[in-house]
Amino acid sequence: MRAAIRLLAVAASALLAATASAQAPREMGWRALGAADINRGSRDRRVIEVRGAPRIAALRLCGENFASRLHGVRVRFTNHQSQELLHLPGSVQRGSCTPALNLSGPRRNVRSVEVTATSLGTGRSRIRLEGR
Repeated sequence: MRAAIRLLAVAASALLAATASAQAPREMGWRALGAADINRGSRDRRVIEVRGAPRIAALRLCGENFASRLHGVRVRFTNHQSQELLHLPGSVQRGSCTPALNLSGPRRNVRSVEVTATSLGTGRSRIRLEGR
């Protein structure tokens, strides 16, 4: 009986954590900018087009289906300049996000973000791009 109660408590905690992480973007000023599916087994390069060219100071990548290994991120701005983001974490886990990846200078109008990554799961992973 106690084991069943503990199991229910663990399941409830996991559900609350998942709900909190899904709501975190709005609560902390993060907003979804786009997403990309990453193939399993080889480096996959995807370009996430950002609608409306919002003024952004920081980006983060969030894992959805499976964990993904991050190889590189390049941000392109509306003034045709670009910035490669260095100091990336090695991977982003399912249900979590990278720390804030600050862009150089003041807020900038983001046109697109190129992500090079590999899915670490048994299928495609999905990476969500958020900005603030």
